[in-house]
Amino acid sequence: MVSPPLDIDLRVLWLTDVIGSAESLVARDADVRSVRELAGRRIATPFGSTAHYSTLSALREAGIEDEVELVNLSPDKMAAAWQRGEIDAAWV
Repeated sequence: MVSPPLDIDLRVLWLTDVIGSAESLVARDADVRSVRELAGRRIATPFGSTAHYSTLSALREAGIEDEVELVNLSPDKMAAAWQRGEIDAAWV
């Protein structure tokens, strides 16, 4: 399923390239050591991107996909949201 608010049944058949080390999950709290520890927090990612897909996969694998608030932010907007304390983590 594509991310909310879209309700489209979709299956990825092939990824031709994964960005790998160009994308990272960064948490504000230095004590966060696993994705599971982000439960109850706000995570920014640009919806519809490979970072978004990676975020959803990681949250699903950790079993917390329904326990976080995803915030749709473009990378250029994340720094300001981070500085204002509006997000707890970002995947970009």
